[in-house]
Amino acid sequence: MNSDGIGGGHEVSWDTMEIKQFEDYARKQGWDDTELSVVRFVGADDTTKYIASQIAGESPDVIIASDAQITFFNDHNLIEPLDPYLEQWSDYREGNFNAEMMDACRGRDGKLLGIPVYENSPAVFAIRQDWLDNLGLEAPDTFAEAKEIWRSFTFDDPDGNGKDDTYGFGLTMSPKGGAHLRNLMAFMHAARVSWYQLDEQGRYVPMFNTPDAAFVLNFMKSCYEEGLFGEDVMFRSDTSATRRFFVDADVGMSGPNFADWFPNLASVYGLSGKTRFIPFLWQNEEARRLDKYGTFTYLTRMRCLMRASANKDLGWRYMEYFFSREWMSKYVSRRGLPFIRGRYLGQFGIFKSESPWKMVRNDVIPEIPIDPEIVAQIKPLEKYVLRMPMMTEWPKVSTAITEVFVDYYLGRYPTAEDALDEAEDRFMDIVEGAVRPDPGFAHSSYNKGVYEK
Repeated sequence: MNSDGIGGGHEVSWDTMEIKQFEDYARKQGWDDTELSVVRFVGADDTTKYIASQIAGESPDVIIASDAQITFFNDHNLIEPLDPYLEQWSDYREGNFNAEMMDACRGRDGKLLGIPVYENSPAVFAIRQDWLDNLGLEAPDTFAEAKEIWRSFTFDDPDGNGKDDTYGFGLTMSPKGGAHLRNLMAFMHAARVSWYQLDEQGRYVPMFNTPDAAFVLNFMKSCYEEGLFGEDVMFRSDTSATRRFFVDADVGMSGPNFADWFPNLASVYGLSGKTRFIPFLWQNEEARRLDKYGTFTYLTRMRCLMRASANKDLGWRYMEYFFSREWMSKYVSRRGLPFIRGRYLGQFGIFKSESPWKMVRNDVIPEIPIDPEIVAQIKPLEKYVLRMPMMTEWPKVSTAITEVFVDYYLGRYPTAEDALDEAEDRFMDIVEGAVRPDPGFAHSSYNKGVYEK
């Protein structure tokens, strides 16, 4: 199952090459009774098509799925936990797999649901260096400094065209799928705010109802009221913030961005040499003094063994093969850069390869690493990564939270704290069916001490 639904565009499909490689590997292992066939589920209804194939008795043994799909499958008891298989695999027992990446793929009961191929680099902000140079400004280090620069980007004609057509930060207010929260995440995480976590009983609990989150909302509201995100940000709300940065080139700063694909995309749109990364944007000087910061990463291309597999031992053979050192080394080498971010970059009319930041196997290193200068900039962020468990309901939850936050920007809640309380209530209504957590987890009380280092 391929959640992207996008092929590599080669004359010989990647599926064909993988089948040939598997045949060679199986022959070496003496697996004469095993063969690989690929079933591709394409489109937004991947999950529905898989369920239909399972009912028909034709479902795959192993799927490639997004985190939302994986949690859906797990909630419906469709995934075979991998722990007993891994415990018998010498490659795993010998510590050849990245433990943090593996642990991020565990479900509510702590069982491993799938194995990711790699982890993206930590998210960073990006800024128009040419605009900074034109205005004689330095890149910001704190939220307050960023706001001052956004004012200049909005009102001081940073591109020198004599028109009032630039804005400070690229933002979308769209609630669809929580689009606004994806932009807001960079600021929330920078203030060390997570959206949710699992409690001791395996329940999802919101973690965003904190004073630091209120600080972020107040900051964003004040910037919106000044017009620093663009006068049309509410009306053209479905426009991608990243598109506004690259294609329209009318905003001076964007985030979150991943360092492994950003330079290629900047080059395509004539921004090569005109942009730079901002790895750290501190909430304030006190946060920098306390070393309180956060960022996030994404796991990609997770493979799961399904309960409906006709022969789970054969299904595991494929997993063992795909994540073997021999095959993963070839996988990286054959493509140079291993994967296509087709769905995301496709909206720009291009396909660009991206390099992995961290492979799931510690003993597999890509032949074409990320630019060493970028690595030097981003590497210090690794200790600040905030990893959230997978949650099926997140698209619905994030949409509901976005609606509340946007209403707050529009003045429909008296304070940020009121908006956060309402967002928390909507979170619990969706996730727990209006069943609240224990009193100890009510509103922000359960967050005390969470962010202490």
